[in-house]
Amino acid sequence: MSNIINFDSEINWDLFKLGKSGRQIKLYYNKSIVCFQTSSLYTPFGVNSYSNQWTDIDTFSINCSFLDTINKDKFTTFFNKLDEKIKSLIYENLDLFNIVDENVIKYCSMYKKQQNKSSNYPPLINLNFKRDTNGNFSTIYYNENSEQVMLTESNIYELIPKKSCFKTILSINKISFYNNSIYINIVIDQIKKNIKNKSETSNTTNDFTKLLILDDD
Repeated sequence: MSNIINFDSEINWDLFKLGKSGRQIKLYYNKSIVCFQTSSLYTPFGVNSYSNQWTDIDTFSINCSFLDTINKDKFTTFFNKLDEKIKSLIYENLDLFNIVDENVIKYCSMYKKQQNKSSNYPPLINLNFKRDTNGNFSTIYYNENSEQVMLTESNIYELIPKKSCFKTILSINKISFYNNSIYINIVIDQIKKNIKNKSETSNTTNDFTKLLILDDD
């Protein structure tokens, strides 16, 4: 079970490690999969879907920027440090990827910069929705009333439309080496439509069938 990292607390960055789980390379914090709650996020474009070359199940994702809330600066600082920490760990552990020459690889930051330099959009992060082997969404969605709603391919675009705001609990699912580039796969464990000026009581256990997201901003 993952432990949820509180980005607003003191973090021991030396506890972040890379390791193999089967054939996948994962990021760990204090021997647990890295999992953290975000500040408020904003999606300018809404949900994307595309065919997955490895399975018959389509991949669904969403590009987000950090919303300007009271927690934005703290979360941005945490996220920047996390991105740099992952990069340094990769170059310290090239053997995990069977890489001999570090000069031939490119680290793809968790930030997705806009190709159009004149764009006013800030850098985005790409988040993936979790799906099980049967194609069912295992990302848990909560509406503004903290009621759980089952995500489907039919309702996901309506529940998470473009120009919407939400908070999430994210996990670093895996770190991949493909075509001389390193990619970070971030998945959504929970997503909740954001309501400001409202607070929730978080569960102390990491039972992802229960709401763990705090509406504290």
